[in-house]
Amino acid sequence: MELDLIKILGNILDLRDKSLTPDISMQVISYLAYGIVGLWVSLEFIKKILESLASSVGNLNKLGLFLVSGQDLKLAVRRRQQFCGVLRSDLDAIAKAENWNDQWFTDLEAEVEAEGGYYSNVLSRLFKRRSHGIRRVPSLIQAIHSSTERCMLLVGDPGCGKSVALRHLGRTLADDGSKSKSANAKVPLYINLKELPVCDPDELTPDYIEKFTIEHIRRGDSDTAAYVREHWQDHKEKGIWFFLFDSFDEIPAILHAPNGSETIEQYSHALRKFMDGMGTCRGVLASREYKGPEALPWQKLRILQLNQQRQDELIDNTYLNNQNKRLVRQHLATVGGGIFGNPLFMSLLCRYIGDTQECPSNDYDLLLRHIERLAHRDPGYIQKQYGLTEMQLLEGATQLAVLFAEESELSLAPKHNDIAHAIGVRQMPLSVDLERLLSALIDVKIGRADVKEARPGDRRFTFSHRRYQETLFVQYLAQHPQHIPTENLLLDSRWREFTVTLIQSQPAEVVERFADAAVRQLATLPQNSLKIPSELDEEVHYFDWSKGHLLHLLQLLNEGFSKRLELVPDKLRGAISLQLLPKW
Repeated sequence: MELDLIKILGNILDLRDKSLTPDISMQVISYLAYGIVGLWVSLEFIKKILESLASSVGNLNKLGLFLVSGQDLKLAVRRRQQFCGVLRSDLDAIAKAENWNDQWFTDLEAEVEAEGGYYSNVLSRLFKRRSHGIRRVPSLIQAIHSSTERCMLLVGDPGCGKSVALRHLGRTLADDGSKSKSANAKVPLYINLKELPVCDPDELTPDYIEKFTIEHIRRGDSDTAAYVREHWQDHKEKGIWFFLFDSFDEIPAILHAPNGSETIEQYSHALRKFMDGMGTCRGVLASREYKGPEALPWQKLRILQLNQQRQDELIDNTYLNNQNKRLVRQHLATVGGGIFGNPLFMSLLCRYIGDTQECPSNDYDLLLRHIERLAHRDPGYIQKQYGLTEMQLLEGATQLAVLFAEESELSLAPKHNDIAHAIGVRQMPLSVDLERLLSALIDVKIGRADVKEARPGDRRFTFSHRRYQETLFVQYLAQHPQHIPTENLLLDSRWREFTVTLIQSQPAEVVERFADAAVRQLATLPQNSLKIPSELDEEVHYFDWSKGHLLHLLQLLNEGFSKRLELVPDKLRGAISLQLLPKW
């Protein structure tokens, strides 16, 4: 490097100046070269110091070391710390009830692809120098911390860990808030939108969202509910609240609405206006992409599939012994990545091998077998405590899954009274007492109650994971093929998610029945070709994809068969080709 600088400086200096001897000229050039090198090293050193100072200032602010002491201020910080401690306890309780271990699915697995504005480093944040574009970030927390956007949309495939990652983020923020001495530490509010009551479109306003949010936080605990009400305006003005909205696609009104409907747009608009009125407070909204809030102009964070390195990290995070860890890796090497890029199925594989000490013969029914193992866990205790057998548990869980899927008035987290009312209306008597069934399902972790100490009229039941309910309903459909005609399952958007799950999880002979039905439907669906007025001799047409069932059916088949391409029959490929060739 020094020789290169000397050559460059030699060209700059006029060495033909007779007043400088060659020795003196070379000495001057050397001094200049060393000076430039020293300046470059000094600038790099200063840059590192500035980055370190910026990071230290951030940490000191987080700890609250620059606060002016005062009795009222100290009391406010203590109350905030206690409130964050309660929030963390609530999130831990949900994780435990859901049968997830935060050490298994840590933030490092939630690798995301982020878009929008961001700070590339600490200095960029210090000097407000923003960058823009799509980037791959190794963690959700890092993506949010580096983002310049106030509101973000978290999306991903079913089972990719959106809710787990969102709660892990809330847990981290609550942990920081319970320890920080800063008066402005962020306070996370985790709100599960699947409990948002159905209302008339005229009532769907920012005030309605605000009222639901306040009532949703720590129901059954008057002290923490009072904290939210007392500090709502103050924390709003200071940008302290950090809203974590979960399960947009499970909002009861959206759950039974067609994809792309006006209902979805109305709820998207209401949430956007609510956040627009929250000052500098930040927020993240999690949703599946199907029936997601497409109209929201927020930065999108997409949870990516697990690559091999992250699969290894998840395996190492489990409590499996070395022999079982080797079995997991051998199975992955044999069957390939496939569905195990999904954290849910990757965790189920680890649990299955941990329980049985053998590899599964069929990967696609891992979830059903996991539910069955939960029902058969500690049967003596369940029989003694609730008077229920394993078969009664599974039968009752299946009846509830069918009820939740078909009863449009029910959310995926209904109150106990609403479940009892729906059972009475449908004249679908359970073989066991409802309250004992719900309590037993929660005990074995097939279901959960997010707020155990809620008042009797407010107690709710939900399946521990939405995929549990989908899997049980799909199993019922497979065993009762006449319950809903196959053609309806393929074409009615209400059943879309269940049909995708069915194709992804059922044996080949069941999937073949749906492939045959799809071939028949593709042969009858119109092309929707519309003529364009033209002065050319040849006729010009375009195809209207917005009409009919073709686009819906193709998207359903694509998602259902994407991980099971070996089950796609040639006749289905041919039927799809006949539909698409005229459109190219």
